Amino acid sequence: MTEPSESVLRRVRALLERAEHEKTPEPERDSAMAMAAKLMAEYGIVRTMLAAAGEADNAIDQTEIALTDPYSFEKGSLLYRVATALGCKTLRYTRGRKSTRMAVVGTASDRERVNMLYTSLLLQAERGMHREASGYDAAGTRARRAGFLAGFAERIYYRLTEAESRAAQDYDTQHGGGGASGGTALVLADRTALVKRRYAELFPNINKNGGSRMYDSAAYGRGDTAGRSADIGTTRVGGRGALRLGS
Repeated sequence: MTEPSESVLRRVRALLERAEHEKTPEPERDSAMAMAAKLMAEYGIVRTMLAAAGEADNAIDQTEIALTDPYSFEKGSLLYRVATALGCKTLRYTRGRKSTRMAVVGTASDRERVNMLYTSLLLQAERGMHREASGYDAAGTRARRAGFLAGFAERIYYRLTEAESRAAQDYDTQHGGGGASGGTALVLADRTALVKRRYAELFPNINKNGGSRMYDSAAYGRGDTAGRSADIGTTRVGGRGALRLGS
């Protein structure tokens, strides 16, 4: 088994930059995001399997990512969805009066993937969100933009989850069940348990009840559709969506 090289991540970054660019035609943007998601999922599986076989270091720890206003709650929901789909756990908290942050706990390669994808997807979400403005007062505009972000985050979760599952299945097919380290399902279950253990060590006394919000259904649906265009999932979520943060 060969460790994925930096060239894979360079290719992913190039694909994400193409998808982010506002002048990229939509079909090309969709194709770029689909390929980036596929490569990122394959990269994560290989790194996880190598670590399980003792052939690579993939330490479990935390990364902090700032959530900027406005819409820090909804931006946090996008980060939570990305991180959860990629095998990480999260904790949203405030530092001081205005600094909202999210801790992402997971393996080094998964945290790297979360950071890359979240940064790109947030740019794409914000571009679509800012179109949710015309014809409404400030309160109406804010509600519609928040709903768009929530719908986008939900759709991205389904798409990333599907890409991760497909990559694991493909790995098993190609390697006859995962080799000496066991099948991917067993290795990923072990990774999940280790991440949960590290999370409990880092945050032993947290309040596990996350907040929830209701969103404008039309804007939520448009965000869901935009999440489809960013690529990654299949099941549409309609109506008014409620979201809870924390994992």
